[in-house]
Amino acid sequence: MQRLSVENARKTFGEVLKKAADEKLHTVVTRHGADMGVVVPVEDYRRYRQLDGDPTEM
Repeated sequence: MQRLSVENARKTFGEVLKKAADEKLHTVVTRHGADMGVVVPVEDYRRYRQLDGDPTEM
């Protein structure tokens, strides 16, 4: 897992997505030190939604 500020995530978004897809890397995006969101591989997202009882059509 890595952590990036919103500013750095914007600058490197393509790379963040590639690492999520290729390396299964989760990236926590922060603003002023607070966690705001997470970029995860789509397979993980689907699994999380299914475990939550609300599977996605993705």
